[in-house]
Amino acid sequence: MNFIAPGHESLPDPDFGPEQMRAWLSALPQHDATAAAAALIERMVAFNRADLQPRAHLRTLEMLRDHVEGLVPLLEHRLAKPAPPLAGPMRQIAHLIEKLFKELAAGYTRAVLSVPRSWLSLGYRAQLHTPLVRAMDYHARRLSLAHRLYARSPGAVWAELHRLFLLARGWRVAAERIESPRRSPLDVYRTALLLAFAQPSRLTCDEHERLQDYLARYADLAEIVPPATVTDPACVFAIDPHRDRPGVAYAKRHDAEFENGALLLKTARLVERIDVQLRRLRKGISAASLGLPDEASSLAYQEMLQRLRGHWRGDRAARSARTRFHPRVNAWVGLRDIWRALRAELPRDGVQEAGAGRAVDARDRVDRAERELARLRAAPHVRRGAAGRSGRARRDQAARPRFNLRVPGTLGAVEQSRASGGRAPATCAGRRPGGVQAL
Repeated sequence: MNFIAPGHESLPDPDFGPEQMRAWLSALPQHDATAAAAALIERMVAFNRADLQPRAHLRTLEMLRDHVEGLVPLLEHRLAKPAPPLAGPMRQIAHLIEKLFKELAAGYTRAVLSVPRSWLSLGYRAQLHTPLVRAMDYHARRLSLAHRLYARSPGAVWAELHRLFLLARGWRVAAERIESPRRSPLDVYRTALLLAFAQPSRLTCDEHERLQDYLARYADLAEIVPPATVTDPACVFAIDPHRDRPGVAYAKRHDAEFENGALLLKTARLVERIDVQLRRLRKGISAASLGLPDEASSLAYQEMLQRLRGHWRGDRAARSARTRFHPRVNAWVGLRDIWRALRAELPRDGVQEAGAGRAVDARDRVDRAERELARLRAAPHVRRGAAGRSGRARRDQAARPRFNLRVPGTLGAVEQSRASGGRAPATCAGRRPGGVQAL
């Protein structure tokens, strides 16, 4: 590639020159991807701190990128459909992949931002277009990896994406695609925003792959425009480039204010396309004729599209009454205290629910259960039966009380019996207005 001509402000570093780096990369272990990734990360950290000429920096960075792109599929193969929480070895592999993306993004970002402004006026912007797109692409891949593993977004990633996209708009190359991969700064930025607004933490691994495929097909229907007067808050998201976050939906915050340079993401056309696709899929039209994969005919895919429609409209999530209710629960330890509590509670619940007659029946059942429990405890031991189980084991099983453990949704005050001394397993019994909830 014909990158920027070398300058006179720095001297070539013999440790990170293209020839030295090529020899070092060829000596990496070929059959141990984890060890190769760890060594490569350590080398890239030192490389990003070195002071190199711009052309040598970009040439070496391209060599590192080619090696990383061949190494990452070997590592990601071990993370196929991970089940959280990740185990120790899986977490180490995820950390290595994220660190590789981070160092490549840092190297390309430095190559773009460290160029003197006087060089930009001489026509070198076109040569910085490719490093700019690749820096944004690796930042977006870090976010996608965090979403897929149900982890928090890495710090300062959104701030860097906002900064690089504004730089691309200032250079007037935001919509221009590079040769490999065929993506533009606008494509990378828009896809990352749509993925963030789709609530990826609520998606399964299969749904995350379906979402990535859907965005590759229809992400260009969303628009990023300068700030303007918003009449309808639906399908509009406010983006503040000065914050390390993707943005906020207008429908969720009507008081969203802008600073200088703020942007708007409009998803009306994308939501309309989802509506048309859902309506035709329910009529039995084939998914291939609608530009969707074959699995779009399944109910799971259509349910995902329905949820994406609500997320990309920016609809407010309806809160249920349960989230605003804080019941109180009493807990007893030991069977004797539990039976005493049930004997005291059941008559009142019976009177409230079915009258005095049912309360008397409940009291009689409790009395019979207590007498049966006392009789079985006093029964003598018998010989082992033909089934191979002792009489004491059968007597203990018959003496074990059977009842449903019921607690409200939120635990409150807890009381522990002093007589049991904590030896018996803890069992909770609670009540709240309108019935109880099974645990």
